Amino acid sequence: MVTIAKGLRVNPAQVGYPEAEIHEPRRQRVKPKDAGRAGLAGWRTTIADKAAPPLAAKTSVDEDAIRAAIGALFFVLSLVYVVGTIKRALEA
Repeated sequence: MVTIAKGLRVNPAQVGYPEAEIHEPRRQRVKPKDAGRAGLAGWRTTIADKAAPPLAAKTSVDEDAIRAAIGALFFVLSLVYVVGTIKRALEA
């Protein structure tokens, strides 16, 4: 069975594809470093790239983890900004 749309499931053998093997896509887990890097774009990437090597040299944390942490920080800051803006718009 394959889900085509919400609530609509189709068996490929019933619609003319007797030999069809349909596999559900594998759901991959998001790694924390990948989630942190999602917050890096444009000038934020430049800041993370410049800040990561010196911080990694002074700590036992690798550069990728530092970039991910900076990206996560930027992501949270932008989320706070958006939520605050929506909150003020609803109060007006």
